[in-house]
Amino acid sequence: MKPLSKANFIGQHYESVQGKPGVFANLFQKKRWEMREKLNITMTYYNYLEAETFIEDLKESVEENIPFYTEDLINLLYVDFVRQIREFSDLDALSKKLIYKKELLHPPAEKRVEFTNITPNHGKRMEIEVRRRSPSKVTVTIEIQRKAGLRGEVLLMRMSEMNPGFFITLEELISILVNDFLEGIQKGQKSAIMESIIERILDRP
Repeated sequence: MKPLSKANFIGQHYESVQGKPGVFANLFQKKRWEMREKLNITMTYYNYLEAETFIEDLKESVEENIPFYTEDLINLLYVDFVRQIREFSDLDALSKKLIYKKELLHPPAEKRVEFTNITPNHGKRMEIEVRRRSPSKVTVTIEIQRKAGLRGEVLLMRMSEMNPGFFITLEELISILVNDFLEGIQKGQKSAIMESIIERILDRP
């Protein structure tokens, strides 16, 4: 199976369980999966600006100066998704929804039939692929707990087993979550979302 992220959390976990069992080994493995791993998340430049603007507005609405940045927002969205998915049982519906969302973010090439002249009196219909011009992209590096990354990859693996046409990486999943979040803001849910995030931030130790 292809790695489901650059970090390949499933591969890391497989290698870790090949060692000898024991109390100290188990303690080491538990500590290891509490550690964080970097992921590079690609998003459109427009979405990046939207996220930056949201964070600026959020900070202005709080009297105290809080250290909260784009990478923190992305991490928060992923952690929330991992928590909510525990209660979601219809993985078939979720996989179809994610495939649709991925195609919106990365539209496939369009096919168009054109008539080409071979000679003045003869022509041929040809099917060509036309790729849309992709928007400018930026990469944001985030850090997530390895155990959270593993949980996400296990979910993606389960959906790929249910649907042979399904393949989404962990990085693509997180990009979809960011896009959905920003769409919610554009639909007028900004105040409620901001209030919820501020409450989460202020409750952090």
